[in-house]
Amino acid sequence: RSPAFVNALKLRELDLRANKIPAIENLGVTEDRYEALDLSDNHITRLENFPLLSRLQLLMLCNNRVARILPGLGVALPSLETLILTNNALARLEDLTALRELDGSLRQLSLLGNPVQQRPHYRLFVIYMLPRLRVLDFNKVHYTERRKARELFGSEEGKELANTIEAQGTFEIGEGIPGSSAAATKKTDLTDEEVQLVKAAMEKATTMEEVQKLENALVTGILPPLLVQSEAKTAETESGKMDETAEEDE
Repeated sequence: RSPAFVNALKLRELDLRANKIPAIENLGVTEDRYEALDLSDNHITRLENFPLLSRLQLLMLCNNRVARILPGLGVALPSLETLILTNNALARLEDLTALRELDGSLRQLSLLGNPVQQRPHYRLFVIYMLPRLRVLDFNKVHYTERRKARELFGSEEGKELANTIEAQGTFEIGEGIPGSSAAATKKTDLTDEEVQLVKAAMEKATTMEEVQKLENALVTGILPPLLVQSEAKTAETESGKMDETAEEDE
C-alpha cells in the first residue's frame, strides 16, 4: 500500500514514487481524495489518461521519461496549480502546447532538465502560452519577460510562428502517408557542426520568418539551402587553406 500523508504544504499527498510505473492508469481508485500526487522516479513516458481529479493541486513527475503531453489535462485537472516535470524527455516547443489547457489554474511549472530548455525562445514561448504563470523553472516570471513574450509572439509574424508550433504539437498533416511532404521531411540527425551553424544563424536572424525556418531545421534535421551553401563554402575555404599549408610544407 502506497503511503499517504499531509505534506509540508499541508496538502494531503499520495506517494507513488519509485514503483517502476510505466504509464498513468487506474488513478480513479484514489476517488479524488488527494491534493498532491508524487509520481517521481518511475518509467512514465506520456502525460495522459488522468481521470477527473478536481482536488489535485500539486503533481510531481520528476525523473521519468515523459516525452509527450496529450490533450485533456485542463478537463481532468481543473485545480492544478503546480506541475513539476524536472528531468524528463520533452524536446520540442510543440511538445508543450497541451499545457495551455491549464492556463486557468497553473501557477508554477518546472521543465528543468528537459531538452526543450535548449530551444530558442523556450522561456518566452512558455510565458506567452501560459500568461498567468508566476514561476517557471523555479525562477519568478518578471513583467519584462511577459512584455518581451507579448512583443515576440504578439506580432503578426510571431503569431504565425506560435500557431505553427501549436499545430505541430497537435499533429503533422500527412504524417505516416507515403509520398506526403510530412513523410519527405522526416527528422534526420544534424551533426554537431551543423547544429552550431544553425544556432549561429539564429543569433543573426532579424525576422521571425528566419527564426521559424531555422527552428524547423533543428526539428526536421534538414538545413535551409542558404546554410547548405554556407557550409559548402566554409568547407571549400578550409580545404583550400589545407592545400596551401601542404604546399608550403613541401
